[in-house]
Amino acid sequence: MSEQRKAVGFAAFVTLAALAAAAASCGEHETEARSAVPQGWEVVDGTPGALGFARRARDPATGITFILVEPGRFEMGSPEGEADGHGFDEGRPRHEVEITRPFYLGETEVTVGQWRAFVKKTGYRTEAEGGDGGITLGAGGTTWEKRADAIWSRPLPLHQHEFEDAHPVTQVSWNDAQAFCDASGYRLPSEAEWEYACRAGTGTAYWWGETECGGKGKGNFADQALKRTFPGWKWATFSFDDGQVFSAPVGTYAANAWGFRDMLGNVWEWCADAYDREFYAHSPAADPLNTSGGGARSLRGGSWSDHPWFCGSANRLDCVPGSRAGFVGFRAARTP
Repeated sequence: MSEQRKAVGFAAFVTLAALAAAAASCGEHETEARSAVPQGWEVVDGTPGALGFARRARDPATGITFILVEPGRFEMGSPEGEADGHGFDEGRPRHEVEITRPFYLGETEVTVGQWRAFVKKTGYRTEAEGGDGGITLGAGGTTWEKRADAIWSRPLPLHQHEFEDAHPVTQVSWNDAQAFCDASGYRLPSEAEWEYACRAGTGTAYWWGETECGGKGKGNFADQALKRTFPGWKWATFSFDDGQVFSAPVGTYAANAWGFRDMLGNVWEWCADAYDREFYAHSPAADPLNTSGGGARSLRGGSWSDHPWFCGSANRLDCVPGSRAGFVGFRAARTP
């Protein structure tokens, strides 16, 4: 990173710190400022965070609970020698990134119930409903197939329970996720914001450590339960049993150090960025967001059907904005 880039990033960080200090010196008016949240939201944890915003807040309009993420620096991407999902270098080079602005991020993925309420209010139809459906696991568990009846609201025999309100919504495209965010005053997180929140101060392959073994009880992955259900499963699995074959109700597993759940596993999560394998080599140091490039968009986190390489904190996946599948969902973000 050039000295000029470091100076610009440090200046932004100092400015935020000064604003936070000023907010903390407002005497008797401080009590109200300390629990500030976006208009209409409910304070869950009023402990003062960046610029006086509450650390946890709930939007009653959607039922989503958000956690405040403080500005800071971290090492984004994977170091040389760390395996990734494709065996290539999508997560490299590892580089220093600074998040200069606080933001709210959903504690969990958006659920079926939250999506259902959005559809009821707006009449929105997903691209899967208006087209040829989505991708789902075949009956034998050895193939993936496109089915016209694979939509967010229609239980398929193989995935019957996944359409309960507490499960993450799936079969939604990037365009669908954008529509939900636009209607709710949210946005999708950038890849940098997503990875920063996922790592929660760590620099290891997974937020819990360097090896997959430490992930038991911390996420829902391709595991021994999946392998028992489908003896013909031909992809790698985690060595433990996480208690779920397909998706799990959000929040089933332990949170990372910042309180986020299901950042790794359960369902892949759409991010705002256009996907560019080479973006890390020339991305800005402060608040990187790729708005140019090809038609693909980035996904993060891996899913219930993914092996260890795909579920690392730095791993990336690319899909066109209209893609939808039974292992893809999203998490909402909001700038205070």
